[in-house]
Amino acid sequence: MSEYQYYKFERLDGYLDAKARQALRAISSRAEISATSFQVYYTYSDLKAEPFELMLKYFDIGFYYADWGSIDAYIKLPAGTLPDALLGFSSDGLHVHENDEWQLLIFSLEEYDEYFDDEHADDFFQHLAALRGGLMQGDWRLVYFMWLKAFDFNDDVERVPLIQFDFEHLSEEEQAFAALYDIPLALVKALAMVLSEQPSHQAKQTQLTLDAWIHNLSQAEKDTLLRTLFEQGQLTRHQALALTRKEPVNTDEIYQYWLTSAVISPFIEQAQSQLQQEQAAALAKKLA
Repeated sequence: MSEYQYYKFERLDGYLDAKARQALRAISSRAEISATSFQVYYTYSDLKAEPFELMLKYFDIGFYYADWGSIDAYIKLPAGTLPDALLGFSSDGLHVHENDEWQLLIFSLEEYDEYFDDEHADDFFQHLAALRGGLMQGDWRLVYFMWLKAFDFNDDVERVPLIQFDFEHLSEEEQAFAALYDIPLALVKALAMVLSEQPSHQAKQTQLTLDAWIHNLSQAEKDTLLRTLFEQGQLTRHQALALTRKEPVNTDEIYQYWLTSAVISPFIEQAQSQLQQEQAAALAKKLA
């Protein structure tokens, strides 16, 4: 019996040079390879490389699914983007690979029960660039989603910093992520309640204006950007920001407030009740 597997990877910052494309072609003779992407499916064989290694070396976002229910979404970030304290909890759904340059997040589902095909994969893939951009700018709600899911299975999950993010208003991309990964919405609402009543750290979301960013660049950083632009032929906003980051400011942050099982548990019953009321009201409005 054949088994269908789908891989799609994309480079957002820069492009794949001829040497990189040749190396990728050696991995798969059947893949569609361009200056920025790699896509292939298999029915009997498999990819001749570890996806996480391809991601660390060549790509910024990626997606994999198999017809037996496995799903992996890949998002690569510059090293130090996410603090160690945020990634210290155990989860079957979130795996992290790190080296001196990068943090690679792999969001995994072992058994997805709904029907899923290439069209669904392509639709979800369109959200990954925006999700990556949010993480790079300090919006770490995806990681909290995975903490909530881990807590739903095991209330002894390790603590993470309690940081003030908006869990009441989710973007289209975050809603798509929450739907695919079956994030418990009652717990999302409970976390929003926690943040409205408990002390927490302010999120350090970075959205500098272009003029302010250019003004803060040193001459050495400007030289680096120009050299990279001439070598690659193009330079994206995310790549420029990664090349000019002064330090991984998030790795040594000292946190005073923490999200734990004991902190969120008192809010769950109320959150479940509110969610049920909202869902009933939405259904009534739809049927009216």
